[in-house]
Amino acid sequence: MNRQRLVVIVLAVTGMIATFLPWYRIAQAGTLSGISSFGWFTFIMFLIVVVLALCKNLREPLGMGVAWSIGIVSFLASFIMLWRMTDVWFAREGIFSFGTAVESVPGSQISMAYASWMIVAVGILIPCAVYLFRKHPWRRV
Repeated sequence: MNRQRLVVIVLAVTGMIATFLPWYRIAQAGTLSGISSFGWFTFIMFLIVVVLALCKNLREPLGMGVAWSIGIVSFLASFIMLWRMTDVWFAREGIFSFGTAVESVPGSQISMAYASWMIVAVGILIPCAVYLFRKHPWRRV
């Protein structure tokens, strides 16, 4: 397997695992994972990255079109997580709703846990890895 594809797959699997780790820390209730919120969206985005990285010949580096697709999808997962972080930040004065698991939590009791930062970091590192681990200039495929 090509080193570029392997690094992208390892990073994407790390993002998929981060979906099941704590995203939110609630003061008197504990932690909530991404599953209790919208974590399935980021899981699906990183799954798409894995599928795109496994397409075609695994011994060749990624083509330019696939590399752009992987970059856009991973940036989208990172952007959505950043959007959710800003929602938590602006809910400091009011009531925050997670959607499914927990309803009506005061925003001042919520903070972001480590896995939410992992999602952001992995979403940014995947396009960087695509660019840094290429062997030759982009070829159009």
